Amino acid sequence: MAAVGCLAGIVSLASQAGTGAGLESPREKGSPHVLVLAAETLTGRRLPKASAVAVRLARATPTGEAPARSLLRLVDELYRELQFDGAGAALQLAGHCQPIDEGDRAQFALRHGLLRMESFDEKGARRSFQEALGLDRTAQLPGFAPPKTADLLEEVRGALPPPAAPVVSAASVVPSTRALLPASSVSPAGPAAPASAPASLRSWAWAPAAGGAALGVTGGVLYLRAKASYDLVARHDPSLTTLEQVHATVNDGRALQTGAFVLFGLGAAALASAAVLGLSGDALAVQASVQVGSGGAGVVIAGALP
Repeated sequence: MAAVGCLAGIVSLASQAGTGAGLESPREKGSPHVLVLAAETLTGRRLPKASAVAVRLARATPTGEAPARSLLRLVDELYRELQFDGAGAALQLAGHCQPIDEGDRAQFALRHGLLRMESFDEKGARRSFQEALGLDRTAQLPGFAPPKTADLLEEVRGALPPPAAPVVSAASVVPSTRALLPASSVSPAGPAAPASAPASLRSWAWAPAAGGAALGVTGGVLYLRAKASYDLVARHDPSLTTLEQVHATVNDGRALQTGAFVLFGLGAAALASAAVLGLSGDALAVQASVQVGSGGAGVVIAGALP
């Protein structure tokens, strides 16, 4: 009896769509509405309950609603009623929603990922979420999505590369700047601007000083943590119940102490460099470069003392 009722509703809705009374085609006037097609498809797949939901939504569909939005409402309603097979079958009708913008395509991809998570296909859901975010980086799942599914979407979003910054060419900036100047101040072939004076070593003294201070503070933090590990072992802290825990605490303390001493040394060297630069002349040329190798990175400042 439920299947007969659904078929009767489909025939009634199809006749309305054929006469243009309330439900218009996604492609041309007179063809069945996407929800009518969904009801027919679900009936053919022996999913009468899902078909009944499609008939109910089709009758309540407001005039002029985009077919993609109608189909998304149907998929969401079927998902909330735990009719996952029906929701998956309805999603296959997305091709009948043309034309469709990228935002709606992203939402369809999100629904594919939502349903794949319900079938324990996390890899497939991840691919669907990547497709959705490729269309709309700000796309969001509906509020009824399970927390695990929402967390997976945010994990995929976080793994995306940062968006490229817009490139502004010099040609697009210079003419607009010249346009703001009075006509008398713009000459077709003015003299070239004088080259800036070379930087002095003294002006760079702040850089190693700041670096040395930061290294010293970090080294102090490591030293305090190393001392805390030593105190745990020295007072036989009750939290250390096994020999393995004692060895691990000792090894951690040694590593932290070594790191602290290394940072203290580097900080002292940086402060000494700052002192040398601060005592140098004001009119000396200076060159700075950054060197990166497999063992680390460093800043090289070259110049001549007075």
